[in-house]
Amino acid sequence: MDILFITPLNLPWADTLKWQNSKDDIIDKQYIKRKLDPKYPVGNLCMASYLKKNMKNINVNILDYNTVALHYIHKFSHCDVNKFYQYGIDLIKEKVGSKNYYPKLICISSLFSSNYCDLGSLLSYLKKVFPDSIITTGGHLSAACYKEFLEKWSMYLDAVCYGEGEIPVLKLVNSILNYDVKQYLEDDDSWITVSKLSRPSFIPKNTLIENLDEIPPYELEMCLFYEDYFNTNQDVFSLGSDNIAPNERDIAMFATRGCPYRCIFCASQFIHGHRVRKYSVKRLKDDMLLYNKKYGITSFPFLDDHFLHFKDNALELLNFIKENGFNSRIFNLAYIHVDKDIIKALKDTGSDRALITIDGLNEDFLRRVVRKPAHFKKAKEVINAFRDEKMVILNNVIIGFPGETPEMIEKGVKTMLDMGANWYQVLTAIPLHGSELYDICEKGGFIKSDCDLFNLDYHTSVIETKDFTSDWIKWKAYEINLRLNFVENYDMKHGEYEVPLSLYERIIDKVLDSHAFAYYYAALCAKYLGDINKYNTYREKYLYYSKDAFWENWINYFKLTDLREIEKIGVV
Repeated sequence: MDILFITPLNLPWADTLKWQNSKDDIIDKQYIKRKLDPKYPVGNLCMASYLKKNMKNINVNILDYNTVALHYIHKFSHCDVNKFYQYGIDLIKEKVGSKNYYPKLICISSLFSSNYCDLGSLLSYLKKVFPDSIITTGGHLSAACYKEFLEKWSMYLDAVCYGEGEIPVLKLVNSILNYDVKQYLEDDDSWITVSKLSRPSFIPKNTLIENLDEIPPYELEMCLFYEDYFNTNQDVFSLGSDNIAPNERDIAMFATRGCPYRCIFCASQFIHGHRVRKYSVKRLKDDMLLYNKKYGITSFPFLDDHFLHFKDNALELLNFIKENGFNSRIFNLAYIHVDKDIIKALKDTGSDRALITIDGLNEDFLRRVVRKPAHFKKAKEVINAFRDEKMVILNNVIIGFPGETPEMIEKGVKTMLDMGANWYQVLTAIPLHGSELYDICEKGGFIKSDCDLFNLDYHTSVIETKDFTSDWIKWKAYEINLRLNFVENYDMKHGEYEVPLSLYERIIDKVLDSHAFAYYYAALCAKYLGDINKYNTYREKYLYYSKDAFWENWINYFKLTDLREIEKIGVV
């Protein structure tokens, strides 16, 4: 029996083509360069590996259209999306060595709001090519929007999985092989069908794996172009480490599932619940040794939000990584669990930077409204402890929640100016489907009328209240970004220039090579460090890009001093 797991494009097809065909707009080209970078399809890998462990006589493949786009998008610049879909299927047929390949079950991962835009065309295509296949979808977006999915696409879609998929998909495959699959889908509350929507008493249930060790290690060979994933985290701006060689292989690791908190902006409760479950330390150690031996992987970044929830386990894993000559990074550090032992262990694994998530500008508002366990005094202590170890600290903050005011936001910016982080990622609050924030915004009428709630990102606000417009929040987020990271940079204000220079250079290299402010402040840092060659290079770049109207407006807003005047400082 053939089973196909599909990961859709991260970006809508129209946007993918728009940026692919852009020749002059540097901003667009840089944006698509980052977005087309495929990431490990962890959910599909877990479900597929779990299936292969528990079922005999099945063949499982994972088709990630992001890897197909990475290699072949240039072939489809002016094509219908169905030709792109067909090309992916042709690649799978080539991989399995059969032109008659016909999956009995197709499972589509639907994680992000952007997946919605093309889901209908993908489902329609798959049903046309494989009319006898059982077609399902699952993931954060599916769990939150199952009613809309089934009402809109019931002619293509057999069922939506609610929550974690390992156990429900295993049962589904077993029913296909041995029982009445239609009856199984109607009986199991982890699956949602059209007929169940008409039952007033029906409540979908999440079937969680209690012992995460039951999920076997990833079998990367199930994926097309699996080597594309080996270096995907190297280009992440926030955690691209200077201590990791450019070609060093990494793999996405998770030590836990679940989150004990109930932050209003999060929608993950549909998938993993609020109880934190963990893999055993032995299992994770064995996995790292296996991945190293089988794939040559030596870098093991942990992506779960609560890696530090079980401190003893975290320390043992970090020490194991150090002892074996591997390295690691932790993508989301819950700073309330960080202490000096953790910081030292992180540094010993090669981490030279860390991302902490304060997630807001005002402690009281975060606790009272957002329900984030905020503790700004603790956050500052953690940041200072990292700085003592010469590690770079990046901090996420979000603005634009209902209830915030411009005065609160401005007061919070002043708090962040003294927090001591080396860099801030300033994001806008968005009402994700399934989050409490979505319900609050819908009930309060706070969602902008002409917005597309299925094509959101954290840089475009769609929330409007009596206190602010969405356009103002978008503008303000960028203004705060420029203030905290450039104009009033904490390090530069305290006479430290090496770290900000490295971050400005990373912006230029990895994010946007037309960033006028990055060139301006890189030139300043180089000047104070006495590097006349870099100063001259970045100064010329700044003078070139500062002519753009976008940057000219911000330069005038902040009244940046002409670099020719700064040359009179005489430092170089």
